[in-house]
Amino acid sequence: LLKCDTPPNIKEVSLKLYKDFAEKYLLGNVFHFKFLDDTELNVEFTEWGIYHMLGIQHIDGKIKGDLFFTKIDEGLNFADFQKKKSMKNRFRIWKKRITMFACVYNCLKTGTMFYVPSGKVKNTANVQMDYIVHKKLKKINPTGINENGINIGIRKNDKIYIPLTILISKESDLEEYIRTEELKIVKSLEIIDKNGKVIECVSYQFDMVNQR
Repeated sequence: LLKCDTPPNIKEVSLKLYKDFAEKYLLGNVFHFKFLDDTELNVEFTEWGIYHMLGIQHIDGKIKGDLFFTKIDEGLNFADFQKKKSMKNRFRIWKKRITMFACVYNCLKTGTMFYVPSGKVKNTANVQMDYIVHKKLKKINPTGINENGINIGIRKNDKIYIPLTILISKESDLEEYIRTEELKIVKSLEIIDKNGKVIECVSYQFDMVNQR
């Protein structure tokens, strides 16, 4: 999951895998971005933010965001979303978003463009985000290889910027959520642990012709 850049098959991931990965590599770490305009941004993951990124609230609203990992420890898995027909149908709808979560770490690490929505995110009913990280991901299928557009929505909550959603672009319009939005270019990224130690530092080179 550290280098995943192609959404996996749902059978290749699990809620336990995501929880274990989040606890080791996401929760407690700060993703510190520096932009070319000399501004900076700290991004931090939370349990309830991951719950929303996976769309669990849309599949089974009885599961609460602040108890999501507890439910996984108690045995919650994808099979539980398929026991009832209505829930199974909802799981089918959100399954692609769940698999795209596998690419989130790599997208944040390699996404050198942050888009700043002016109000609600374009082509959504009421999604409000402060930043969107957009990447084009390869999609491998029986007919060949095409592209998916992943859009990681980041919103400020109580002075902390938290990844809260994943929007999937239509294959026919990969930039549907970001077109014409203000753009901030990432100069460098530091991933800092809870003790303040820099565990990874990345500086970026730019090819402005091919960045979008």
